Amino acid sequence: MTDRAVRLLQANPRLFWGQAIRILIERGWSPPPPDQRIVDDLLEAMANVPAPSAVPLLDDPAYEALECLTPREREVANLVAFGLTNRDIGLRLDMAEGTVKFHLSNVYRKTEVGSRAELVALLLGAP
Repeated sequence: MTDRAVRLLQANPRLFWGQAIRILIERGWSPPPPDQRIVDDLLEAMANVPAPSAVPLLDDPAYEALECLTPREREVANLVAFGLTNRDIGLRLDMAEGTVKFHLSNVYRKTEVGSRAELVALLLGAP
């Protein structure tokens, strides 16, 4: 595990494991179906969890590939790392969904990634 991933795990285990599971699913992993009681308990617990703030995941100087991003592109990339949809990012940042897509296409091009999963892996320091 990279130092960056360890720091993220220590700082925010919920975010770390959520992103890890999201990456696995996007790579084809399929979790076993959960018991409905577990789903109900999780939904109830998550209803009381406040929305994550935009923690600056991208401010680590070790990530040279991310230095070329504008501040707005960094904001959008941060919110992608938190698992927000383009629509939710637009609502959070008060911009149209098309503008979010424009910023994301710039982020993908500048960081040389092709998907949200690859972007999150880059942010978490995954190989």
